Amino acid sequence: MSYRFLALSCAVAALTSFSARASVIATYTFTGSETATPTAVNGVTFSTFSRGSDLSTHAATDQFGAANWTTATTRQANDYVQFTITPNTNPNLSAFTLNKITFDVASGSKAPTSLQVEIIYGANTANSGIITLTRSSVNNGLMFDLSSNPISTTNVVTIRFHAWSASNTGSGDTLDFDNVQIDGVAPVPEPHNVALAAFLGLACCVGAGRRLLRRMPRS
Repeated sequence: MSYRFLALSCAVAALTSFSARASVIATYTFTGSETATPTAVNGVTFSTFSRGSDLSTHAATDQFGAANWTTATTRQANDYVQFTITPNTNPNLSAFTLNKITFDVASGSKAPTSLQVEIIYGANTANSGIITLTRSSVNNGLMFDLSSNPISTTNVVTIRFHAWSASNTGSGDTLDFDNVQIDGVAPVPEPHNVALAAFLGLACCVGAGRRLLRRMPRS
């Protein structure tokens, strides 16, 4: 094997090690507590869940529950649960990219039947389509898929789950959230830093290859 091939292999390895691919970044499972949060990833941190001012607590094991949802037939300003994602602001890292949010919702017997996910980042917002919920059921695998137009930002990202059209306020109008999964790309080194890493890797491999050749017996 020539040292040139070895050097090329090292450069390719250095570049691919920094490749950014969408994957599961974090999942809220609320194990043991509704205030449980996912572990930070590459400096990206995740807040606890909270409720809008019109909602009340609903005790749910290993879930985040909320009650007192509106009976109105349109989205209301303060009927939501939310969490925030705070990207790493290191200028040498890329922006945080959000590709998809999936989640489960257990609905009470008089719970809202309409839900919408809102994402707020800086002065921008993105809204999912209206998702229909089934009462007295666990609505699994609900999703806001952004993969065709992902959000890339260095701003704090607020994710709200709005719901409305409950049939009663105060009894059975509960929604319990679980397995809230965030897919995307955590910040990675910017391209110029990747290029520098590849160059340094190339230089090291070239040097190692030359030393190896000098030690090889000559025919």
